[in-house]
Amino acid sequence: MAAHNFNSSKLDSRDLNNYCNDETLMIYKQIKWNLHSIQNLANEVNVKMQKVKQNMIITKKILDVIQSTNNEQ
Repeated sequence: MAAHNFNSSKLDSRDLNNYCNDETLMIYKQIKWNLHSIQNLANEVNVKMQKVKQNMIITKKILDVIQSTNNEQ
Protein backbone atom coordinates (compact mmCIF):
# COMPACT_ATOMS: atom_id res chain seq x y z
CA MET A 1 0.00 0.00 0.00
CA ALA A 2 1.37 3.40 -0.95
CA ALA A 3 1.91 6.05 1.68
CA HIS A 4 -0.91 8.52 1.90
CA ASN A 5 -1.39 11.73 3.83
CA PHE A 6 -4.72 11.32 5.63
CA ASN A 7 -4.21 14.70 7.25
CA SER A 8 -5.16 16.41 4.00
CA SER A 9 -8.17 18.65 4.37
CA LYS A 10 -10.36 16.62 2.04
CA LEU A 11 -10.40 12.95 1.21
CA ASP A 12 -12.36 11.86 -1.81
CA SER A 13 -14.19 8.55 -2.17
CA ARG A 14 -11.33 7.05 -4.22
CA ASP A 15 -8.98 7.63 -1.28
CA LEU A 16 -11.38 5.93 1.10
CA ASN A 17 -12.06 3.01 -1.22
CA ASN A 18 -8.33 2.49 -1.86
CA TYR A 19 -7.12 2.71 1.73
CA CYS A 20 -10.01 1.58 3.93
CA ASN A 21 -11.73 -1.75 4.43
CA ASP A 22 -15.54 -2.15 4.37
CA GLU A 23 -15.91 -1.80 8.12
CA THR A 24 -13.88 1.42 8.15
CA LEU A 25 -15.92 2.79 5.25
CA MET A 26 -19.13 1.98 7.12
CA ILE A 27 -17.84 3.75 10.24
CA TYR A 28 -16.73 6.73 8.15
CA LYS A 29 -20.17 7.01 6.54
CA GLN A 30 -21.87 6.77 9.95
CA ILE A 31 -19.62 9.49 11.38
CA LYS A 32 -20.26 11.67 8.33
CA TRP A 33 -24.03 11.17 8.74
CA ASN A 34 -23.80 11.91 12.48
CA LEU A 35 -21.89 15.12 11.83
CA HIS A 36 -24.49 16.15 9.27
CA SER A 37 -27.27 15.43 11.78
CA ILE A 38 -25.46 17.39 14.51
CA GLN A 39 -25.08 20.36 12.16
CA ASN A 40 -28.80 20.27 11.36
CA LEU A 41 -29.66 20.13 15.06
CA ALA A 42 -27.28 23.01 15.80
CA ASN A 43 -28.98 25.07 13.09
CA GLU A 44 -32.39 24.31 14.62
CA VAL A 45 -31.12 25.32 18.07
CA ASN A 46 -29.78 28.60 16.66
CA VAL A 47 -33.15 29.37 15.07
CA LYS A 48 -34.97 28.59 18.33
CA MET A 49 -32.50 30.70 20.32
CA GLN A 50 -33.16 33.65 18.02
CA LYS A 51 -36.88 33.25 18.71
CA VAL A 52 -36.21 33.09 22.46
CA LYS A 53 -34.14 36.29 22.27
CA GLN A 54 -36.91 38.03 20.32
CA ASN A 55 -39.49 36.90 22.88
CA MET A 56 -37.27 38.14 25.72
CA ILE A 57 -37.03 41.57 24.07
CA ILE A 58 -40.81 41.71 23.61
CA THR A 59 -41.39 40.59 27.21
CA LYS A 60 -38.98 43.27 28.48
CA LYS A 61 -40.81 45.95 26.50
CA ILE A 62 -44.16 44.79 27.91
CA LEU A 63 -42.75 44.81 31.44
CA ASP A 64 -41.35 48.32 30.89
CA VAL A 65 -44.78 49.54 29.76
CA ILE A 66 -46.47 47.92 32.78
CA GLN A 67 -43.89 49.42 35.13
CA SER A 68 -44.24 52.89 33.65
CA THR A 69 -48.04 52.62 33.85
CA ASN A 70 -47.81 51.60 37.51
CA ASN A 71 -45.47 54.51 38.24
CA GLU A 72 -47.98 56.96 36.74
CA GLN A 73 -50.81 55.83 39.01
